[in-house]
Amino acid sequence: MLLVELHTAPSHTASGSKATGEALVEHRFRAMNTDVHLMATGPDALKLEDHLREAELLVHELEQKWSRF
Repeated sequence: MLLVELHTAPSHTASGSKATGEALVEHRFRAMNTDVHLMATGPDALKLEDHLREAELLVHELEQKWSRF
């Protein structure tokens, strides 16, 4: 299963005030017989989506190396 959700959501600055225009990207997939849900925020939704897809590939690569016993 591959699901990528893009949202525009407020984020908080270091001073605690809200900044607008930050993208919230969610990426869901299956690994190690469980559901994985990754989330990232930032100004560039497409770049975040690319990073989360790379993270999924890394998880699948590591999954092939890990023993299930």
